[in-house]
Amino acid sequence: MARGLQGIPGEAEKLGAAVDPVGKVVARRFRAGRRLKQTSGTETLLGTDLSSGEAVVIKAVSTAALSAGTRMRLEHEAALRHRVQSRWLSPLTHVSREEGLLYLVMPFVSGISLQRRLGRGPLALEEALTLGRCLFSALRDAHSHSVLHRDIKPSNVIVNDNVPLTNATLVDFGLARSVQLDEALPGQPPATALYASPEQAGSIDCDVRDPSDLYSAGVLLFECLVGRVPFRGESVGAVLFEHMTAPVPELRSLGLQVPRALDEFLQRLLRKDPRDRYQSAEAALADLEAIDEALSRGETEPSVVIGVSDQRRTLTEPAFVGRQRELGQFDQQLDRARTGQPGLVVLEGESGGGKTRLLVEAAQQGVREGFWVLRGQ
Repeated sequence: MARGLQGIPGEAEKLGAAVDPVGKVVARRFRAGRRLKQTSGTETLLGTDLSSGEAVVIKAVSTAALSAGTRMRLEHEAALRHRVQSRWLSPLTHVSREEGLLYLVMPFVSGISLQRRLGRGPLALEEALTLGRCLFSALRDAHSHSVLHRDIKPSNVIVNDNVPLTNATLVDFGLARSVQLDEALPGQPPATALYASPEQAGSIDCDVRDPSDLYSAGVLLFECLVGRVPFRGESVGAVLFEHMTAPVPELRSLGLQVPRALDEFLQRLLRKDPRDRYQSAEAALADLEAIDEALSRGETEPSVVIGVSDQRRTLTEPAFVGRQRELGQFDQQLDRARTGQPGLVVLEGESGGGKTRLLVEAAQQGVREGFWVLRGQ
């Protein structure tokens, strides 16, 4: 399900014209309490399950704001979500239409939003890996039932409040199929476009499928490690242009001490063309778990072949593996240069052998150690 009706003129008025959901009893079972959040056309309320006394979250949207096709899709996906059993997803308890409003009821998840947690600063590497494992586990379980989230962002991830981060739950599936990203819409914030894949934003003509959620998850994981999203701009159009044209900054080029395999993992998640990304959350999770487990064994540079368990129909850039000896020689030359000993390295190899990729890795090593890197022809 997608982001809900944000920025569409007149939708707030439509919701206001329907019955005010505050204080209502939905399905003779759920009492709607105070508002948690209100966007154009959608309200999120804290409620109570009268049968158990437990806290719930109730989302309400005017049915007049939804097309007949969207309503049918929401009810179909709601039925599918009832089948999803996952410790990393907030389940859907109830869905119904009453007095001009569509209600979706979910259990209240204790903790704080990832957005609030990131307000304290980026996550440590171990915490980011934990978050990633929870997030891709949630997407694996949702995608296995043909349900997309379509609204992955920090405010829709609930984490434990204490340090370190040990658990994360994906919540708040949206309420409309299309993400409204037209910068001409009044009051539309650029933040709306920060996590949307190019195909979800309509920038490229591709179906919105599993790789779209994986792209958004990649943006989120990048932000957790760096402290900012990879693509920014002063307007929605500027953000979308960055998504389509700007290369994804490599984490190590930003000074982060992360393994090379994790950089490759994020680069594959954030490919522009969805056919070049991971094709399944299960494959992304397998690679992330392999990286995590290797780091736990004390390996600083895990020898993980990124994408080895993924299934795709297109060729993509191969993983960078098997070059430890050559990189070690570069390290020796850097050590000599640091002590004032000049040196020259000649790199030879047949076409397609990975010389350019090796030079990029060597240059990043030099930058991390404080060297200048000059490029020329």
